[in-house]
Amino acid sequence: MTLQGIFRSDDTIAKFLRTTIQLCINNVYDVVQQNSSSTQQQHPQYVLCHQGIDSLCRFLYLLTVHTSDNNNYGARIHLINCILGLLATLCFLDHEERGDQFHPLAYQRIILNLFQESTNAVTLNVTK
Repeated sequence: MTLQGIFRSDDTIAKFLRTTIQLCINNVYDVVQQNSSSTQQQHPQYVLCHQGIDSLCRFLYLLTVHTSDNNNYGARIHLINCILGLLATLCFLDHEERGDQFHPLAYQRIILNLFQESTNAVTLNVTK
């Protein structure tokens, strides 16, 4: 990703992260709208929704872990701050735009999965 220029500056990183997170959230809204308009079972639809969110969270976690060497925590903290800031901003804007149609599923699952990924990594490091 560095070779393609995605990590060239903080601005390009933020644009890339915003686009990937927004695509995932839009996918969740598409699944929720299809689910509410159809009479099919909800389970298979939400499995697809959760798989997309889980994949995004794993990608974001791996991105933060491999963004710098092991001793440079400043770059990792900066990237985590950027991700959480983007999530908060997108959630706020989405809530303002959609009003009563706002669905917090994607935001809740992304935040929970990010914390779960990070705490699992800490637990694995402690037990080794």
